[in-house]
Amino acid sequence: MPAYRVTTTTIALTDSEVVGEDGISPFIRHLGLAATNGVARREEAFVHEMGPPLNLPGVMRADVHATAALNDDERRKVKSFVERHAGEHKARSLGKRHSYCILPHSRPYPSEDEYAYTQFSCAGFVIDAYAFARIDLLDLGSTPPISLADVCQAYPDQTAALQIEKIRNENGLVGPGPWPIALCGYVIHAMNRPPADIRKSQYKPKPSDASFP
Repeated sequence: MPAYRVTTTTIALTDSEVVGEDGISPFIRHLGLAATNGVARREEAFVHEMGPPLNLPGVMRADVHATAALNDDERRKVKSFVERHAGEHKARSLGKRHSYCILPHSRPYPSEDEYAYTQFSCAGFVIDAYAFARIDLLDLGSTPPISLADVCQAYPDQTAALQIEKIRNENGLVGPGPWPIALCGYVIHAMNRPPADIRKSQYKPKPSDASFP
């Protein structure tokens, strides 16, 4: 199965596969890239993730598992992407506030020195890692807009901060909304297709795709 819900206490992972963690229903709240090969505990899957900050590796619960059956070259490209951005963020000793953005899913952070870097959402880090391997998961131009209330439900850890207009603006949420945010569930649905289809066409997300299945 390209994507499925994990119902066991352990999960077999191959590096660079996608792991999803549930939030407040109906949203999947977090994504990461499997950092190791082998069997992991569902409650402690080692992943490369935009926490924030960028954790290489970090630990998250594996409620959902998705694979595009990456070949060796694609897997090397994903690893190269991870290593590149690890170097960027380490050079700047970035914390949560400056490493992260919600909209767009990724963006270059303006910098006048040699240590420029890219901000990501957790979904954006996965989207761009796969794009670097020439696998474009989502049609980002067709992303459904969601309201502030839904944004807070999608990002429960940031609900209090998102009530502050300045912080919303820093994260790319300008104006009253709604906003076309690339949610984690959209990525899982994009990968819930045969591997050939994942590579052939970008997935057009629907509002109901915030959850999985």
